[in-house]
Amino acid sequence: MNSIILDNNLSLSASSPKLEHIKKVLRAKDGDKIFAGVKNGPLYLCNIIWNADGSASFKPISELRNPPCAGINMAVAFSRPQIAQRLLFEAACFGVDKLIFYPSDKSDSSYAKSALYASGEYGKWLEKGAEHACSTMIPDFKIAENFSDALNILTGASCAQLPILKLAPDPYEATTTLQECVLKSAHNGIRRKKSALILGGERGFSDSERRILRDDGFILCSLGDRILRTDTAAIAALSTISAVPFKSGASA
Repeated sequence: MNSIILDNNLSLSASSPKLEHIKKVLRAKDGDKIFAGVKNGPLYLCNIIWNADGSASFKPISELRNPPCAGINMAVAFSRPQIAQRLLFEAACFGVDKLIFYPSDKSDSSYAKSALYASGEYGKWLEKGAEHACSTMIPDFKIAENFSDALNILTGASCAQLPILKLAPDPYEATTTLQECVLKSAHNGIRRKKSALILGGERGFSDSERRILRDDGFILCSLGDRILRTDTAAIAALSTISAVPFKSGASA
C-alpha cells in the first residue's frame, strides 16, 4: 500500500493488519514520514508515532492533493469471488465514483451469495485499491436487484446534471471501439463526459440485456479482437476512459 486509510482519530491499534504491514514491509521507525488520511476525507503527509502499547498515531505535517474521482460509474455482473476481489480493488484504484454489482442472465447465481458481500469484506478490497492509488476516496458500492436496477443506479440522479457517455463493452455485437467513443465525446481532446460503464458476466451479455442497453442509449463497443476475462476487461476499459481527463461540468 502507498498510503494508509484511517478513522478520524488518525491512529491504528496494535492488532491492526495495516500496522503489521507498516512494521514488516515499510519498516517505518518512530518519526518516519508516511502518507495517511481519513476515509473519504483529507490526505496528509504524516509522522508516524509509535506508542508504548504497540499502537501508532499519525501526526499530520501537511495536507496533500487527494486524487479526484474519475467521473466513471461502473456496473459489473457478479463474478467468482477471486475475480470480484480484483474488480473491487481496481475500481477503487482507478477512482471509480460508483461501483454496482448485479445479477446477469448468464452469470452463476451462486456468486451473489459469496461471503465477500454478506460479511462486508468487499469494503476491505475497496480500501486496498484506494490505498494503493494513494487516495482516501472510496467508491460508492451498491448491489442491484436485477439488470434494470443496475442501469437505474448507474445512470440515475447523480448523473442528471451532466452529459453522460454510456458504454457497454461487447466483443460480439460492437459497432465501434470504446476508444473511439471516448475520443469523440471529448471536448478538444482535453476533457470528457461523465461515463457510465457496464460489463457483462463471464459469458457476456444476453440478447435481452443487449436490447435493454440499446434502448437505454448504451453504445456496444469493442476492447479489441480478443475475449478478455472480466477483471481484465474492466482494467482495459477504465484505462482507456481515464486516458482523457474528466472535468466536472464538461459539456463535450
